[in-house]
Amino acid sequence: MARLWVERPDLFAKLAAHDGRLRDILVSTFGLQSGVHVPLLVLAERYACTRSRAQQLKGEALRWLRRQLRKENA
Repeated sequence: MARLWVERPDLFAKLAAHDGRLRDILVSTFGLQSGVHVPLLVLAERYACTRSRAQQLKGEALRWLRRQLRKENA
């Protein structure tokens, strides 16, 4: 994930345009900007949802990134 963050900042900009919350969850979960991993429970509190919903949002963001990469390689 960190390699993708460095090599493809355009994808993260697209993700932010699509849904800034998804971008923030990925960046925070993997510590891409600060280098500090933020637990899903903390992110759930930040977005006023449950931990399981934060996990779902993380999965949604990862699926979105994968789809974008597949579209480019097709």
